[in-house]
Amino acid sequence: MSPRPRGDNVMDVFAQNERRSKSLATMWRDVLKRECSMRVEPTIGNHDIWRWNTKSETTGEEALHGKAFALDLLGIDHRYRSFDHGGWQIIVLDSIQRRPNTYICSIDAALRASPTSATVP
Repeated sequence: MSPRPRGDNVMDVFAQNERRSKSLATMWRDVLKRECSMRVEPTIGNHDIWRWNTKSETTGEEALHGKAFALDLLGIDHRYRSFDHGGWQIIVLDSIQRRPNTYICSIDAALRASPTSATVP
């Protein structure tokens, strides 16, 4: 039986040291460039966030700490964005919120706060 795939864009930099995290980022970029000719519009996954686990041997003062690593990895400027493609408006959200030594992925509070008259065309 093959191992179960894990990770989002990279294979879990959540708890890795800097050297391993950068190695995973390089591998991901290289494979994507070599193997994928389609347009890719990535979003941050929980496994793409560096040092949100205390096992990562970092101080939290590193330039690419946390979601900054994911933004650099993915080549995007903002955690939230929208763009038009093929007649559709695409909205990319970052719903991952940090908790002590873990995280949650939820936009439920934002949805509850939105007007009930809001529609998606």
